[in-house]
Amino acid sequence: MSARTVSTVAFVGAGLGFALFPVLRPWSDAELSTRAETFASTGWVLSHTIGMVAFIALSLALAAAVIADGGPRRRDALTVAAVLAWVGSVLILPYFGAETFGLQALGEHASGDDQWLAAVSEQVRGGIVQTVMFGTGLLAVAVSGVALAVRWWAHGPLPRAAGTLVGLGLVTYLPQFFLSPALRTTHGVVLAIGCLLAAACLTRVVGEREVTRETRASARSAA
Repeated sequence: MSARTVSTVAFVGAGLGFALFPVLRPWSDAELSTRAETFASTGWVLSHTIGMVAFIALSLALAAAVIADGGPRRRDALTVAAVLAWVGSVLILPYFGAETFGLQALGEHASGDDQWLAAVSEQVRGGIVQTVMFGTGLLAVAVSGVALAVRWWAHGPLPRAAGTLVGLGLVTYLPQFFLSPALRTTHGVVLAIGCLLAAACLTRVVGEREVTRETRASARSAA
């Protein structure tokens, strides 16, 4: 399987993951009376696991795109995007894991004590170390999205739209946590559209570069 194919498939997977995470996520944890049941539910674990896979797929997509584009290069925006996506994902995933599996275990053993569960779940989510890691990771991913938009801006309407939507979605990934479930779902869908467009335009942009390289090689051979 070529790097271009890997990147395309990974972008599709990332898009589906970003869209499905808020769609499948149960939102009833906002109420103390239903929080334990929500944390312990299959939907909680499934949706958050899909969210983690989305960030991994995004990082893989950008890394494979760099390889398909001829390999990493200094001061290249696509290389910067791939590196920052990996750095960001490494910092984000521990928080996602704690929220997914740690809160599930708390929900299963809450024993009807809503106040205890609220206090402990807040410690899991809002501790200084995990908050700084998560915020820094999302910032790195946001800059990654901007770098991708910059890299594809000169390649025509489709790459420009893809880069803009992915960049916008990643830049606003942290603020969207403070929005309503409906708006968070909309955010996931917009980011998914960007990733799907990225998969489409990656084939086009990289394909054009491959044709150009082959043409130049043929010209040199003929000379």
